[in-house]
Amino acid sequence: MKELQKKNLKNVSIVIENHKGWLTTAKTFKNKANDYGIRILDEQFVSPNERDFRTLLLKMKQKQPDVYILIMFPTGLESFARAMKEQDIKTPVTSLNSLDFVEDKTLFEGVWYASDNIENTDLENQYKQIYHKDLLVAQSLFGYAALDAVINAYEQFDTKPTGEELIQKLYELRLNSPVGDVQYQGNGILHGQGMLRIIKDGKSVKLEE
Repeated sequence: MKELQKKNLKNVSIVIENHKGWLTTAKTFKNKANDYGIRILDEQFVSPNERDFRTLLLKMKQKQPDVYILIMFPTGLESFARAMKEQDIKTPVTSLNSLDFVEDKTLFEGVWYASDNIENTDLENQYKQIYHKDLLVAQSLFGYAALDAVINAYEQFDTKPTGEELIQKLYELRLNSPVGDVQYQGNGILHGQGMLRIIKDGKSVKLEE
């Protein structure tokens, strides 16, 4: 949201795939939009197997958004981008880490987006050397970070803690992990710092400040 604010992209239209994870993401975005001066002009929900966005785009572009925010899986993202090209729509788009997994990234040349953070460059480089491709599985790294956070909290006690003691300790401690510093916060959610990436020459690279 800070990047939208910095680029003065105030009026947004959102396309959301009807999936529990994406709906939660969209809800969080909407709850914080006003804090950054962002106005939601349009909000469209699509099924996960939606591939034809031509009519939807004809409807959405009438509201003249500054940017389209696409909260979708890779296949939907590609279909939406192709429909934009067919209609010669030049309005910017942005998305989340699903863009990491889009096969034809040339459809999104120059597009910046929010993704998972990988701060352990040694791990990233080792992965590239072994598998000859970028490390794009940061979600699993968050799973390991969550487990490490629980283990770290347990190790702070000389005797077995109660459930309440463990939870309190989890909320107190920050843990350095391959995805950066993480910490449990309200509702048992593990919070970390994301990063911005950009599609350049058909590849996803870190967006430098």
